[in-house]
Amino acid sequence: MPHVAQAFLRRAVLRLRHAVSPSAGEPDLTREMASHLSLLEDDFVRRGMTRVDARFAARRAFGGVALARDLHRDARSYAWLDDLRRDLLYAARTLRRTPGFTVVAVLTLALGIGANTTIFSLIDAVLLRWLPVRDARQIVQIGASTLPYPVVDPLANQRDIFAGAFGYGTASFNVGRPGAVERTSGAFVSGSYYDTLGLQAVAGRLLARDDDRPDASPAAVITDG
Repeated sequence: MPHVAQAFLRRAVLRLRHAVSPSAGEPDLTREMASHLSLLEDDFVRRGMTRVDARFAARRAFGGVALARDLHRDARSYAWLDDLRRDLLYAARTLRRTPGFTVVAVLTLALGIGANTTIFSLIDAVLLRWLPVRDARQIVQIGASTLPYPVVDPLANQRDIFAGAFGYGTASFNVGRPGAVERTSGAFVSGSYYDTLGLQAVAGRLLARDDDRPDASPAAVITDG
């Protein structure tokens, strides 16, 4: 078995070498085919043919030199890898002859790859990854165009059904000092938002249920950014 494995490995390495560098084995293939043709030609001469007729008869019996070369190349290498090498070389020559098309093709590929990467990054962040909050697998979102706070607050009190509930709605805000105000994205959230998600403040405090009272002072939570 070790000899069989060594022979198989040696043949695999030779086939890979011939596929990557097919010209390396061409001299051996040429000598081998010439030897076969010479033997056939001598055999026909011994049968009484002239040397010229024997040469033509040997080529006919051999079945075509070009076809035999292709069959031998396929047998001694990985045909799919050799085809891939030829396709890449042909594509490289074509692109080199048409630089304008090459620039357009490269830019198109770059834009397509960049767009796909951006879209996947967004989907991965929004849909595929779990939110970095407590018990992320147990969170359920109820979608609605409008859901008034008097509906959200009773849900948050149903502790036999929900561990917690909150409402939120995306919005944009003007943030900054006078004369340096910037528009930034944010959200209106109910007071149970942070408690339900199990989030903690780095500094200061987060919103609580008391902030939902009509007489509560206005409050906002900002990120480090």
